[in-house]
Amino acid sequence: MYFDVSTNLTTTLSFSTASISNKIEHHKMITKMKTKEQDKDFLKNLGTRIRTLRIKAGYSSQETFSYECQIPRAQYARYEKGSNITFLSLQKIVKFHKLTWKDFFNEGFDD
Repeated sequence: MYFDVSTNLTTTLSFSTASISNKIEHHKMITKMKTKEQDKDFLKNLGTRIRTLRIKAGYSSQETFSYECQIPRAQYARYEKGSNITFLSLQKIVKFHKLTWKDFFNEGFDD
């Protein structure tokens, strides 16, 4: 009986490569899910920080504050709820409160 070692070895290597490839893809998927969850948490913290600063500055109304910051009211409300925010809008808010970036991110955010 003739047994082709090269075919058996190739099949084994192919199977191992496929298995490793599947594990890598699984790891990428898990990492992507964790990243999305971290992004969500960050935006929620950002919204909480923005809201806290607004209230601390004496603005009970999002509408009044957003008007004075020159940010559309509906968009500002979404920021406080944790929606994605543009850098320019965040910069307006930070400048309005006369904070540095370091001071802004010093509270309400984990490492």
